[in-house]
Amino acid sequence: MKILDLPIDGARLVEIWPNDDYMPLIIMRRETGVFVYINRCPHAGWPLDTPDGEFLFSLDGDIICAGHGAVFDVANGHCMGGPGRGAPLKTYPFNIDGEYIIIGKE
Repeated sequence: MKILDLPIDGARLVEIWPNDDYMPLIIMRRETGVFVYINRCPHAGWPLDTPDGEFLFSLDGDIICAGHGAVFDVANGHCMGGPGRGAPLKTYPFNIDGEYIIIGKE
């Protein structure tokens, strides 16, 4: 995926199958960089997005779990409020190669 295909303050769901295992990822872009997390709430185990695949954000730009309202800092994945407070989102390895985001490679 090209970095510029993901707008600043945007998020995209990407589904990959490493080792034949399904892995839903959230790729988010901010002015400070790109962040990739596994799309799974650490509290309940369900996806963070809504049933129609949209992601919710606070006015400060933090991502909100659509299932129960936990709030996560996009820059580090830390849970800042709601159920599961303190349990972070799991990062997923990626690298920036020129204008591309390369998933699964550090």
